Amino acid sequence: QCYDQWFGRRPVRTREEFCRRVGLSPDRPFILYVCSALFWGSPVEAEFVQQWVRRLRESAHPEVRSAAVLIRPHPARMPEWEAIDLSPFPDVAFYGSNPVDDASKDDYFESLFYCSAVVGLNTSAFLEGAVVGRPVHTILLPEFQENQEGVLHFHYLLSVGGGVLKAGRSFEEH
Repeated sequence: QCYDQWFGRRPVRTREEFCRRVGLSPDRPFILYVCSALFWGSPVEAEFVQQWVRRLRESAHPEVRSAAVLIRPHPARMPEWEAIDLSPFPDVAFYGSNPVDDASKDDYFESLFYCSAVVGLNTSAFLEGAVVGRPVHTILLPEFQENQEGVLHFHYLLSVGGGVLKAGRSFEEH
């Protein structure tokens, strides 16, 4: 029921307006990385995201290597980003807040609507990305096993109705 609001919703801004708002070039595709509410004691997702962006920039696939990236932090885990420097990576933006009012819901929806793909570890944004019709991806790494394959609902994302989530077990497969 909480996902019903995303069905049939329309952007309030053009893609160009949205990209300028978040600090991305409007003339290139972008991947949306959506952060998770991981279990306490889990590895720091911000550090993983920094590594993930570095691996994207090293990809053998030019369309992956050159894609812009929009990182949406999880509102409950903002402090872990304080020590993260994304400036060495071109075309990476850090933007977003908890979608609780009309303006922040517009921002969130447009980040999903205008991206080329949604990536994360384990987040409700996988469902919202699927509602909007975007491909949804994750990478299954041992350090995040408890947060992914260790929870029942994650298996539903992978398998029910053919699954909405595409998972790789290495950066290369991802």
